[in-house]
Amino acid sequence: MPPLINPYILNLENNPSSQLKENIMDQISQDDLKTALTGNVINEQQFASILHIAQKRQQAHHTLHGEDEPFAIFLGFSEIFISIGLCILFAGLVGILTLLDSLVAAGAIVAVLSLGLSHYFIKIRRMVLPSIVSSSALTLSSILCLVPVAIDLFSQAEGDDPYLATLILPLAPTLCLLVWMYRKYKLPYLTFLIGVTGLGMILSIAGILSSSQQAVLDFDSLMDLSVNPIVAGSWLLFGLIALGFGLYFDCRDPYRVGNPSKSAFWLHLLSGPSLLNVIALNIYYEGDTTSYILTTLLLCLFVIIALIIDRRSFISAGIIYMSFVVSWATKNLGMDADYISLFVLGLIITALATWWHKWRSALMNALPNFPYKEKLPPY
Repeated sequence: MPPLINPYILNLENNPSSQLKENIMDQISQDDLKTALTGNVINEQQFASILHIAQKRQQAHHTLHGEDEPFAIFLGFSEIFISIGLCILFAGLVGILTLLDSLVAAGAIVAVLSLGLSHYFIKIRRMVLPSIVSSSALTLSSILCLVPVAIDLFSQAEGDDPYLATLILPLAPTLCLLVWMYRKYKLPYLTFLIGVTGLGMILSIAGILSSSQQAVLDFDSLMDLSVNPIVAGSWLLFGLIALGFGLYFDCRDPYRVGNPSKSAFWLHLLSGPSLLNVIALNIYYEGDTTSYILTTLLLCLFVIIALIIDRRSFISAGIIYMSFVVSWATKNLGMDADYISLFVLGLIITALATWWHKWRSALMNALPNFPYKEKLPPY
């Protein structure tokens, strides 16, 4: 690369707040680049790289102007049509493979097919929804393929909860496979599958550790810190890990034009409910006035965090608890009617969502400087 081009591109990549990113194509047009290309000042690869950078900057400017949190689960109806076909294909294949009378063989066949389809739709066709369907099928089939193997290994195991150990064996290699696929394909949805699989492993390990304290784990108390502190604490641990990785990806892509920010979306979708559910459930179900007040303060804290990191997905689970708090408040004010609670709840959510950017701008300007504040999305 010529010496004048290289610093120019580096300046574009490393200084998104510079004047160059404001309206780059007004300063250097495609005709200028074509002239440089025909004059052998730059080659075709450099020409394409400069255009790619310019398009990313323009897309970032448009995204910020729209005050939106980019999210795309499909790019056209063709993807929906293909995904319907994939679902039918997998359903029919599973039905046929039941004739084998071997869950290991059936799971292995579906896993191999899903891996090939995932590669095709992610790498070659670059389709979102078919990639989601095929990678989800790969995850499920990989786990089901290894479950009988784990059952055979641990069927003679001593202890009250050997079934928890049988979950770790299928989940561990599946998790490694998903991590490898993300490093290879960079499909954002894979972070969601990695998170769910990782959560299953963490809960399984926590269940084994807590089995000496409690022979049978009650599903209704999995998030109760007073009954299952190890298992409930593992939910919090997972939420913090997912939040940490989500912030890591967000800081890598503050303008939200690449895959890191899309990966962060799925991680925040997991971290928010994991953290909020455990804390809120242990506060809310006390049932007294203090618990409702503490739940309200907790929701306010999570809204502040969501505004700071500019992630609506982080607070999505809070809508349920908002409805509980609003219902309690309206009843205490003598307005015991469900439609009044719905109206107030809708008013709160609409106001928060409609003027999200203004709320965030006011909050970020009011907050003092803190580490990595400049790496968060602009405000």
